[in-house]
Amino acid sequence: MASLLFLLALISVDQRLASYGIWTKSRMPSFFPESAADETHAEAVIARAGPLGAYRELIAGNDALIRSAVVTNGRVITSARTAIHAALVRHWAAEQQRAIGYDKPFAVVALGGTGRAEVAPGSDLDFAFLFGRRPGGEFLSLELQRQVLHSPEFKRRCGFTFLPLPLAWMTCRRWRGNSSMPFST
Repeated sequence: MASLLFLLALISVDQRLASYGIWTKSRMPSFFPESAADETHAEAVIARAGPLGAYRELIAGNDALIRSAVVTNGRVITSARTAIHAALVRHWAAEQQRAIGYDKPFAVVALGGTGRAEVAPGSDLDFAFLFGRRPGGEFLSLELQRQVLHSPEFKRRCGFTFLPLPLAWMTCRRWRGNSSMPFST
């Protein structure tokens, strides 16, 4: 299966992305119905326990599934583990967007195994931040990268880390004509 790219969260850009044919959380493909339910559950736990408490609680539950005697629940485990990380990244990015007052188009995108909802223990987490124009001068892009790459802030707050990639709409427009990409029209 070609690497699936779908949007985990939209932060103020649902209509604009829809015009490009990009999947949004509200338009997520039906072949990942468990991801949406898992993310809804993760969001509820984040609201109740905070990001770090939610991460610890949800990962402990996921680890318990891994240690169980059931050998046919691999898809359930990877889907839930992906949803845990996706919900936490989305929650954190939305908090940062509000704190900074950034009101331009912005989204969090999952790539590779993360985008296919195949996160297992020890998996790298592939997320990108998609901005309305080249993000080089955008304070939000720099702040998100600073917190994840150059300080322990994100890990202290959420319990894990990842390598964020900044992307621009122009990149997606270039990919749009490629019929092998899931958001081509």
